[in-house]
Amino acid sequence: MMIESLIDVNVFLKLLKEKKREILFTAHAVSQAKNRNLIGEDEAGIGIFVQDITLGMPHRVVEQSSEKPGERKFKAYYLSSSGGYMCYILTMDGQISLITIYRTSKRLQKNIYKYRKARGYG
Repeated sequence: MMIESLIDVNVFLKLLKEKKREILFTAHAVSQAKNRNLIGEDEAGIGIFVQDITLGMPHRVVEQSSEKPGERKFKAYYLSSSGGYMCYILTMDGQISLITIYRTSKRLQKNIYKYRKARGYG
């Protein structure tokens, strides 16, 4: 059973920055990024993800249950330069692993905008 809970963005950022972690990309994440035209066919890394998690501020973060002990799993939404949001599903333990990446749907974008506005985030 998948359990999800909204967590404070600042808590997520603290976890990201509390220690230096290696960033790994699963084969699935790279494959999906190529299929979704987010990176070129010859790229092995996903630069937009690295840029977002090192310099960006997520708009919403949901923690998901993880099957592995000691691992935390998140769904993080970052504002995209092309409009809407990029969604990253990642895990953190001794490293940061990107599981998959996708652009949000228009319906989900509207819900996130409403959520942020209702809570005074703009």
